[in-house]
Amino acid sequence: MFNLYNEENKISDEVKKCIYKIIVNNFFLTYPDKLNNREKYDSIDSYNNWNKMIDETPNYYILTYSIDNEIVGFIAYRYMNNKLCLSEVQIVPEYQGVDNTLKKMLGKVIDVSNKTKYEKVCGTINPKNSKSINVFSHIGMINVDKLWYEISLDNLEKWLKR
Repeated sequence: MFNLYNEENKISDEVKKCIYKIIVNNFFLTYPDKLNNREKYDSIDSYNNWNKMIDETPNYYILTYSIDNEIVGFIAYRYMNNKLCLSEVQIVPEYQGVDNTLKKMLGKVIDVSNKTKYEKVCGTINPKNSKSINVFSHIGMINVDKLWYEISLDNLEKWLKR
């Protein structure tokens, strides 16, 4: 089941806590060396800053994907400069690479998005996150500048239909 949150359909504190937990858990799986300094990355201040960003960023959308009433992934995005910019794409480890979870989520984002606002889909990927680089390169996203990756809407829609 999908839920879309935006300025008209505000995200609840309960949902925010669920997706923040996914972000933090995935961060420490990707960067296990940071675990010995967990309080630096997973603190009340970190949560409050992230929460404030969610609430105050204009035109910010979050699509959650739930299975058996549990959020297993989400995509946060916004429109900028004729592009749909993915700011977060997170899936719990148990559903990564399983049952086309990412494809379903991206497909739903494209379905509910305003296609008149963009021609490309973009996002940044940390160069140390080889798993994300491999996943998004497989989709067809191209590294166009340092951390910046892009794919045309047409090419993404073609990949979604495969």
